[in-house]
Amino acid sequence: LLAAGPAALLYATVVELHAPLMAAAGLAFWWTAVQVQRPSWWGMVVLGVLTHGCFVMHSSGLLLPGWLLPFFLARRWPATRRDVLLAMVAGLVHALLWFALPRLFPSYYGLHADLAAAFAKESSINRPQTIDYAGEVFVQEWLWPLLPVSVLCFAAVLRRELRADLVAFGIGLVPFLYLCVRQLVHEPENGAYLLPMTMPAALLTAQALRPRVTVPLAVLGATVALLSLGSLVPFYAALDDGAQGRRLVANLESAAKQQPFLALFGTHREMATGYEALERWSGPPAAPTRSFLYIRETA
Repeated sequence: LLAAGPAALLYATVVELHAPLMAAAGLAFWWTAVQVQRPSWWGMVVLGVLTHGCFVMHSSGLLLPGWLLPFFLARRWPATRRDVLLAMVAGLVHALLWFALPRLFPSYYGLHADLAAAFAKESSINRPQTIDYAGEVFVQEWLWPLLPVSVLCFAAVLRRELRADLVAFGIGLVPFLYLCVRQLVHEPENGAYLLPMTMPAALLTAQALRPRVTVPLAVLGATVALLSLGSLVPFYAALDDGAQGRRLVANLESAAKQQPFLALFGTHREMATGYEALERWSGPPAAPTRSFLYIRETA
């Protein structure tokens, strides 16, 4: 159900950061399960380090404790005071590393070395960012691209022993959905930002339904995935068309007649060309020879 899902197969195929993020998130999920069985103070410190590793892989990984820690408490329910304190330790380690390490190693954290600037940049994308679009984004980024688990996970409500897990899942899903509302209105990402939440969704589906139901559903998910790849992979391949990027750069250099230039870009494809072909060779900051401005991002 997890590996054969449309979004998982898509992002493993087109090789985006969301696929390796699943490795880091899967490791954190596994270690959380270990802590459910044998909780320890040092174990929860390690969990905080692992969830920070998810953030290092992709900034959306910052949100994973919002699901993993409620999941830990749900599986330990009725949770003791020690269980709550253990969860707080993991959350505190995650928060401290997120706050401290970008400042200690700014060259490694790039844009997120200055967290205020990173959040400001992520907010200036010239798209609607209001909660009014939550329903549209829920369908666009969760229900449709992550079928069948995106729907069937809610069958867990019918099983009393799974309801605590379902509540933990819901708590974790909300911040990921809000991130999508902030970033993806009118710009579908085919479930990329919600991909880590397919882990609990697949688990809930497998536990809520019988194997004779889930096995055909896994086959159905793989079928939908293959049909989706037929239409989506050519789209991503077009974004990676190196020949088109080279032609654009050659035309810019021809128009500039050997003089330094600044190109104004307005599409994702042009932006990708700018990062790959112009910014890498732009010269010293004081005297750039080739550089670009992505208008949509700074509008």
